[in-house]
Amino acid sequence: MLLELAGYPLRPTRQPGESLAGFVSRHFGTNGHWMPEALHRALSTLYRSEDASAREEAWELICSLTGQASLADRQIWVEERFTLPEAAPRRKGRHWQRAYSSKVCVCPHCLAEHGVHLAIWELPLVDVCPRHGGLLVHRCECGNELTWPGMGPDWTCRCGKPLSSLPSRPASGSLRQLAQVIAAASGRPFPCGSPSSAGRIATNLRQTYEALFWLQGLVALIAETSQNPMPPEPRPGRRVGYLLRDWPNGMAARIRRLLGLRHRHDRNSLVLLLDDTHPSKRLLNYLANTGALSSELPADLLQSVRAVVEHLRSPIGPAPTLIFNPALSISERQQRLTSLRDWWSDLRDRMEVEEAPTVAPSSPLLHLDSLDARFRMLLINVLVNAARTEISPQRFRRFAVVWPPARPLPANASPELFIQALDAQLRTVSSAHLQYLCELACHAAGVTRAAV
Repeated sequence: MLLELAGYPLRPTRQPGESLAGFVSRHFGTNGHWMPEALHRALSTLYRSEDASAREEAWELICSLTGQASLADRQIWVEERFTLPEAAPRRKGRHWQRAYSSKVCVCPHCLAEHGVHLAIWELPLVDVCPRHGGLLVHRCECGNELTWPGMGPDWTCRCGKPLSSLPSRPASGSLRQLAQVIAAASGRPFPCGSPSSAGRIATNLRQTYEALFWLQGLVALIAETSQNPMPPEPRPGRRVGYLLRDWPNGMAARIRRLLGLRHRHDRNSLVLLLDDTHPSKRLLNYLANTGALSSELPADLLQSVRAVVEHLRSPIGPAPTLIFNPALSISERQQRLTSLRDWWSDLRDRMEVEEAPTVAPSSPLLHLDSLDARFRMLLINVLVNAARTEISPQRFRRFAVVWPPARPLPANASPELFIQALDAQLRTVSSAHLQYLCELACHAAGVTRAAV
């Protein structure tokens, strides 16, 4: 029969930030006892069971034995249930989103300073002490894994070694960043004060783990589509922690830098037409569909990934199929568009103009996977490069003569409207005429198709 904690001669007070399992273990240890197996099973059920009624029964048993019912514990373990997504399909790849109940993780430095087991050490993905930056220890030097049933009095292993004397290896800064983000979202205090809310990436633990799962997918996609593919992380770790620095602007800047590096050899191209298998297209699709993947993601994350896609959106087609070259800055893009508009004015005198201007050509439905779309982008990039490198318009005389009769392109329009009008005129010509224009433009510019 289990005896209530109040019936023991020594009744320690629960400390701020102390875990529920740690408090119960410390209470029995202070009185020279091991934690009873029945109480350990109740804690395990509370932490890990998917059965709501079983969790409620375990909670009632623990409350009756401890003589106290912590509202914070009830919220985090019974009501909020951040540890498991509700629907089975969402659990795929989220085996890590479960709390520790049997395995005990400790920071020897915190244990030596405060003598309590902290609640944040039970949370998924907290592998590092947010304060000291060392890896949490879950195994004694004797080889035994630390467990609650095997926890001796005064925080000792079965072999008698004090846990506070165990060595702790220093962790990487990104893993520490990950632990600090989770600790801040939990709201659980430290004995020496609460973690700073400045490190939060979401409003609560469930939303935080949702964001970390999304980042895990992003990191896996980047690793899969890189030139030197890396094995995916089975759980959010060092690579995800790296993206958490300067959240969320730091993540967006790193994605833009990655795309810029991937396309640094395409700097001669102003616009890029990406097919479905292109690594950048897959990455941008993941970003563009972020809102549809989960309704629980933080608003600043959604805003940040939308900004990445919008940053690359071109005026002549939808992203992420047709984008501005990520290797070019905004000022470089604007300069090239302006150069094209000004350079084009010297070709107007050689072009045939409709005597009775009709309605400006509207943009038909885009078929960006067609051959015509690729020839249009090729021609536009050739013309932009000719303007940028100041190739004489005289070399484009034959090109200007066979340009389709149409209303003159607006000379005083903004660079974005100018290239829209140019692209709209190209969509009105036949495939054969478009390919002929490309051949003439490449010959005048002194380049081949492969060089563009």
